[in-house]
Amino acid sequence: MMRRFSNKSLIIFISIIVAGAGIVWACADGGWDDGGNSSFTPESFVDTAYAPFFYSDQFYYGIGHDEAHVQRFNDDVVNEWQGYLGISKSDTELHYFLLQARKGIVDSVSQYFENASNPLPKEVTHFSMVQNRDSKKLKAFFTFLVYAKANEAYAAVVSYYWDYDTSKKQTLSDADKLIRIGLESQFSKTKDKFIKQRYWFQIIRSYFFGADYNTCIDWFEKYKDDFTQNVMYYRAMSYEAGAYYKQKKYSQANYLYSKVYDAGAAFKTVAHYSFHPQNESDWNATLQLCSNNQEKATLWQLLGIYFDEQRSIKEIYQLDPKSEKLELLLSRLINIEENRVSGYDRYGYDVSTHITSKDSAKLQTLQLVERIANAQNTSKPYMWQLAAGYLHFLYEDNAKASQYYTLAKTTLPQTNLLQAQYRLLLFINQLASFKTLDAAAESKLLPDLEWLQTLNTEKMGLHNFRYTTAYSWAKLNMSAKYKKQNEWLKAECFAHQDTFYTDKKQTANMKAFLQKANPSSFEQYCQNIYPVKTTDINEFQAIQLAFEDRINEAITLMKEGTGSATQLLGNPFNGRIRDCHDCDHEAAQKIKYTKLSFLEKLKEMQDKIAVNQDVYANNLLLANAFYNISYYGNARYFYECQVIGGEFLLYSFSPNMFDNMLVDNHLAMGYYKKALAAAQTDEQKAKCTFMIAKCTQNEMYNAAFKKNKDFDFGYAYLGPVDFSAMQNFKNTKYYQDVIDECGYFREYLHLKK
Repeated sequence: MMRRFSNKSLIIFISIIVAGAGIVWACADGGWDDGGNSSFTPESFVDTAYAPFFYSDQFYYGIGHDEAHVQRFNDDVVNEWQGYLGISKSDTELHYFLLQARKGIVDSVSQYFENASNPLPKEVTHFSMVQNRDSKKLKAFFTFLVYAKANEAYAAVVSYYWDYDTSKKQTLSDADKLIRIGLESQFSKTKDKFIKQRYWFQIIRSYFFGADYNTCIDWFEKYKDDFTQNVMYYRAMSYEAGAYYKQKKYSQANYLYSKVYDAGAAFKTVAHYSFHPQNESDWNATLQLCSNNQEKATLWQLLGIYFDEQRSIKEIYQLDPKSEKLELLLSRLINIEENRVSGYDRYGYDVSTHITSKDSAKLQTLQLVERIANAQNTSKPYMWQLAAGYLHFLYEDNAKASQYYTLAKTTLPQTNLLQAQYRLLLFINQLASFKTLDAAAESKLLPDLEWLQTLNTEKMGLHNFRYTTAYSWAKLNMSAKYKKQNEWLKAECFAHQDTFYTDKKQTANMKAFLQKANPSSFEQYCQNIYPVKTTDINEFQAIQLAFEDRINEAITLMKEGTGSATQLLGNPFNGRIRDCHDCDHEAAQKIKYTKLSFLEKLKEMQDKIAVNQDVYANNLLLANAFYNISYYGNARYFYECQVIGGEFLLYSFSPNMFDNMLVDNHLAMGYYKKALAAAQTDEQKAKCTFMIAKCTQNEMYNAAFKKNKDFDFGYAYLGPVDFSAMQNFKNTKYYQDVIDECGYFREYLHLKK
């Protein structure tokens, strides 16, 4: 993570000096993206100030890396000066001077306040702030700002965390040293505590960046009791901590970082990042510096985030069972264990059970959480009870989980997020406890299933509520149970499988189920969650019928299908020597066919053949059409649908159960043969003969794929195709066109020689 020390404004930025050296103890963080596959929402229980430390595979939960350094204290600085100077919060002038103005402008304004004969910079002549030269506070403000801006030259520079522990010495120029002398002089003669504290901060910063760490520490220690422990105070303390770290006095540094961490939400990430205990003896020395149990609890929380939640929970609980520091660590402990042992599907595969094993890690976690939950002496006993219940759920002890959930309910606050968390945990435990799903079980589960199906987290104020994985798991779990009960329609509704539609009887049964006139409430829910609708099935059946050359039936179903109006990209009646889908898609088309109008055109051609009208032409066009709706043709859009899939699926990627249908050219070959039989000229015969050979070549591809599913259609070479029948048409123009366009044919002729 790169840390930037802004050169924009010295007075707004806290430079926390981080430990760049390695640490002996391992860091426990990592696991999934924010929220991930979790069902235990830390936002339900833990103060938002700790949100960056929720368990995540991001460095910090929700923000990734902390890069708010430049603006972290902007609002605090502006607000403090507004209060001191009595300036309206809507005033933008103070913001300009603090955060944007160049040093030269500030110098000129300060000189103007000293002597009105000094000109004001044109950028600020209209500012109301510069009109009140009699204000002692404004004069003191601009005098301070001169030194603060000057301090930026060495203090507020862009630096990187990997530079912090180098042996390079930072030195100050003579001009910088004069600035420090001026700062100390102003500090000595200033009586106003507000201004004085800010000079103190600038001096401490100056000594730190001048690598005079002892003096940096001395300045903080000598005057720390003179000032309120406010934001400025802890910003100054951060430099003292950094000075100790630079001197390799890690115990003192880490102790001070823990105090900075506890100062407020704005300090937490930078203090945590700087906190680096080295080893056990160093850690014990840090604990010895604490003056009370609260300070020890903070240190243990930081260590728990960094390394060991279980150990830290035990230590903090012993110090103070009601410490709010426990809550973050418990949320992390549960999310870590959840990620480790959960049977929730992380990768999209069908899983329906939890992974269980009686290993010692699980036992230790459960025993710790149970012990504290049973004691009921924390500030949030319901959190520990829900956590204990959830662990029992993960370990498949549903009865024990239910006992803890019942206990938690008695003290659970009536907040939306907590109530939703409780309801979710109760639901998945109840589902897991059902060995079979009968009507009674369905009735009990239905309200929660409908709740999760229609849940609007934004509208209901359930921001960050983690429920999607649990809901997905629930549907997979129910599908698996229905399969065991041979209730295939319900199993399919809860977890759609492409293989379901390979069985025409099942297809018909599902269609009837979706069209059921008076479904029960549970059946209606099943219909609602099922991704395939009746119109999707109609379209799929129409496609199947088209590939069986049952065009009348296909038209009837396509009219009631989802994609009947979908336009085909190319003219499906074209027949090219060399397949070029993009060429056909880009070519001008007088008529744009939809799936339905395409089928109707096929019917029209078949009707003409039936009355012996244009037999050759219509058979050839029908052959081209059936060729083009296969994988090899330009009209793949025809077979793409909710059931089969889409996105111009390659043969090897399409669902295996539909492979044979999509690559089959037997209908096309049959119509080419009929066209050949009706052909009157050699040109016509040559075209039909070549297209029959193309279909034969595609059969070679199909056979190769059946032997090897890794077969690559795009680049495979299967040897020469038998074009011997074309030798009868050497005198035709089409024969020459084939030589020009077809490399396979040219190779055939070359080998024949």
